[in-house]
Amino acid sequence: MSSLIPPRETVLAHVNWRTSRLTGRTITLGQGQPLPAELNPGEWVGLDHHSALWLLNGRSPWHEWVRLGNKVFHMPNIDVSFLSYISPAAWPEISLVDPKWTPVQWIPLDIPKIEPDDWDLFWKLWNEKQADITRGLNETQFWKGLCCYLHPEVDHTKFNYKNTVVDDWTGHFPKMFQQIFDCLPFHSIEKVVLWSNINEVTPHIDPDAVIYPWPDSLRIMIWDTNDGPTFWMSKWPERTSEYDPKPITVRTGAAYGVGASRVPKEKRTYVDLPPETNTFVFNNGAFMHGADLAKPKIIMAVKGRPKINEWLKALEPHYAKYESWINKK
Repeated sequence: MSSLIPPRETVLAHVNWRTSRLTGRTITLGQGQPLPAELNPGEWVGLDHHSALWLLNGRSPWHEWVRLGNKVFHMPNIDVSFLSYISPAAWPEISLVDPKWTPVQWIPLDIPKIEPDDWDLFWKLWNEKQADITRGLNETQFWKGLCCYLHPEVDHTKFNYKNTVVDDWTGHFPKMFQQIFDCLPFHSIEKVVLWSNINEVTPHIDPDAVIYPWPDSLRIMIWDTNDGPTFWMSKWPERTSEYDPKPITVRTGAAYGVGASRVPKEKRTYVDLPPETNTFVFNNGAFMHGADLAKPKIIMAVKGRPKINEWLKALEPHYAKYESWINKK
């Protein structure tokens, strides 16, 4: 190789796995040179030419850059610490951080209330079909309810709560289900479930087929006798010497949340819906959610796969209308 031409090298930057931010440590490897065996490959990321130019020339501080997947991005004002709790190794799409939408916890939908076509029939079916929702384990039971729609290609025995009763109510309530299917741009809807919590629901994330770091999880408060909101959102607890868990790296069988005592009341954001709608989407990737045990209610959860190239644009009018409502004190 000519001495006139610089050698091809790769600059690797060290990542603090608890924050996903760069620390300022670097190592330079020659072409084809492996990472030294004593270094953890999960804590290093290669810099492309643009980011290396900026960082190595001191154009911006290292800690303003975050690792998302196998790339680094300049995101000085966004909290991505949730990536240290839920690993992109399990849900790769959780790395699709968006500076506007990732900090948003929930959004009401500006649509008419979604309700059963026939309430008498709804209560008849609910009383006949609802049952304990469990995983068949010796653990706290959180809900009663059922799955009232299941895509024909979905195997219900693979549910996280595999003992859920499965029925098809689309023929009973065609108008309601059409509202559900039309309210946001889903590629597919896998299931629709009805839940009534019979215990306090501790803070957790839902281990869905896909998890995005923006409002992607659709909920409908079908029936609620409470005087105020009971469904709430929170950040993951701050790490301490006593609480410092490793990231969740598997889609089944893990602990997808924490005890309620780790998220005190003042750290919770309650989903207080405007009176004209009962439908909202919440951010299942960047935040946890839970529910108080209070008066009876039934919430509908719609599980599906968004059309990601249309989803955020579709949220714009809802957010524009309700931004001040969401942020009210």
